Amino acid sequence: MTAEIAIMNREAVALAADSAVTITQGGAPKIFASANKLFALSRQQPVGIMVYGNASFMEVPWDTVIKFYRARLGDTALANIQEYAENFIRFLETESILAPESSQEMYVRYIMAEYYKGMVRQIQNRITERLQQETLPTSDELQQLFRTVESNTIGEHYQTWRDAKYAENMDSTAADALRKQYRTIIRETKELRFGSSLTPNASGQLTRLSGWILSKYAHKGLLAGESGIVIAGFGEQQLFPSVRSFRVSGVATGKLKYQFDSKSADIGVEMGSTIIPFAQDEMVRSFMEGIEPEYWMDILGSVTRLLEEYPIALINSIQGVNDQERERLKLSVRKASKEAFEAFSKEFSGIKATRYVDPVVSTIESMPKSELPAVAEALVNLQSFKRRVSGEQETVGGPIDVMLISKGDGLIWIQRKHYFDRDLNPQYFQAVSRDEGNGTVGAKDAQERRQADDRPTDGATG
Repeated sequence: MTAEIAIMNREAVALAADSAVTITQGGAPKIFASANKLFALSRQQPVGIMVYGNASFMEVPWDTVIKFYRARLGDTALANIQEYAENFIRFLETESILAPESSQEMYVRYIMAEYYKGMVRQIQNRITERLQQETLPTSDELQQLFRTVESNTIGEHYQTWRDAKYAENMDSTAADALRKQYRTIIRETKELRFGSSLTPNASGQLTRLSGWILSKYAHKGLLAGESGIVIAGFGEQQLFPSVRSFRVSGVATGKLKYQFDSKSADIGVEMGSTIIPFAQDEMVRSFMEGIEPEYWMDILGSVTRLLEEYPIALINSIQGVNDQERERLKLSVRKASKEAFEAFSKEFSGIKATRYVDPVVSTIESMPKSELPAVAEALVNLQSFKRRVSGEQETVGGPIDVMLISKGDGLIWIQRKHYFDRDLNPQYFQAVSRDEGNGTVGAKDAQERRQADDRPTDGATG
């Protein structure tokens, strides 16, 4: 996984990303702390890009994709960050070298196989739980239990995806086209994961489900094969920085599945600053809100149970009350408990905002741009430190890359790892000099310009 953050005020935006990448192939996951997730999107314009989730797009590493796009973009300057995001999305969808037909088929096969594998695992876990709770069934009863659990699980997934929203550029027609184009892959994957015992109804639901999985988004988190993209900085016509965040899946039938999310923001006259964490964000939220998110959910759950169960227990203990009156009291208590919980939640949300979130945001708004990178690095490092001292896997860690983007100074690297020693590779900078200035830019100048580029970085992404 990953921890990334964007911190903005009216003067600049600071971006920071860790270097951990998790690779799972057959056995236990292995974590490397050398991945690049933060890049300059343009060689000339003050725009940066961060990636998280899947380390590649259509099996092409994001490092390669971004540098390929940057070369195609050249000196082109777009009006705002929204246009940069849309331009990058069009590039992913239309650049044929990134997504040939063979890669599109591979993408569909992988997405289907991974999702169906998760469904089969869920079915097996549910059957195991049932068997632990019940007496050992006969062979016929076991088969019936399997069919029932399988049918119910497929039906739940069918309902979830049926009600989900389509990706930005897709609709029911696109879903039908995907089912038709890849019907052979869908049939083969169903047989591989579920065998030949599916009922006609369950088989039909899985077929329709396949088209939706390739054209809709039903979950907030990233699924297998999906990546998060963050583009931030200044467009040519922007005085204040912006951030655009979206998720990208892949290309099938020549269409890219993607979706913008709520973690986008525009600094301006009304909103002077913001802090936006991406991927693993619990420690940033703890810092901002004064309480760990999961702990807060535990508190809400305990308060809910207290308000629901304790008054009912009191009513049940009252003597001399008939059943009809007792039920009337319970209905009144449930209504009052719901209102009390809503008031409690609203009050503490206000406390979090006024005592914790607002003071930090206000400080960021007036903070000099030179201080923003230190804040960004500290918050990512906090997430990394928490993983290190807890029993969880260290899926956040390694060197932290930090970038500061302002309108006046452009894109400045504050911290950036390299996989080679600069002093041992003078030929590289000589080549850069020839490429960028046709022999007119000296090696020293080329090296300085290269601070805003990413070529001397590790080839991994994550």
